Amino acid sequence: MNLKEAINSYKYNEALEIIDKMLSASPTNSKLLYTKSSVLYKLEKYEEAEPILIKLCNENPKSANLIYSLALVTLALDKKERAVYLLELAYERGIDDSIYKIIDLMFERKGICDYEACAVCCCKNVILKGIDGKTIKDEEAFTKFKERPGANTGWQKINENKKGDWIFSCENLGEKNICKIYETRPEECRDFPSGVLSLKAGCTYHFELKENIIKLQSERVFALIIEILEVYGYKKEVIKLKELHL
Repeated sequence: MNLKEAINSYKYNEALEIIDKMLSASPTNSKLLYTKSSVLYKLEKYEEAEPILIKLCNENPKSANLIYSLALVTLALDKKERAVYLLELAYERGIDDSIYKIIDLMFERKGICDYEACAVCCCKNVILKGIDGKTIKDEEAFTKFKERPGANTGWQKINENKKGDWIFSCENLGEKNICKIYETRPEECRDFPSGVLSLKAGCTYHFELKENIIKLQSERVFALIIEILEVYGYKKEVIKLKELHL
């Protein structure tokens, strides 16, 4: 098994062994070091990944991907203030997803999934994104998606749209769209919706601003966040955020 195969099959411990062997012959190879940090992140070995990424960021201070990766590791280590700063920096370097990470850090999910009373179904006629962040359009991408730890393996393709995106429904839906395995549902299902912007109208969950919000350094990032929240209809939250950032 080579490195690519190990990573694609989620055999991260094997991948780490392969990387270490390759690094023994080329210890300063930045591409290998970055790959190692990514594998360590997948293994939740954040304290080992952090110094590697700090070193790489010092050597390549303009690299948006490195800064964003360091932000994710820093966040996993619960260094939220530092993580927010790095996410702002990553956005300024061109990583748009940083904005949504910052927004999610401002909110916390409240309530329960009252699936019998829910007015919207998050498991029917949906388009899914694969592990590469792109919408699933073929069997290979779908297979890799289902192999993820904690993934819902009950997804079934029912159609595809004009763009070639596959459309899915979950086979675990019973009568009246009630989940047949609710009490033992996969981690993927328990975590959804994980972000305030992924919340659908009619969902029985809701999101509230956290009490202690980290003040942003970038006025441009703050202005964009306000704009996004206004588009999504979070008017009260926008007013409160503006008050907190005065």
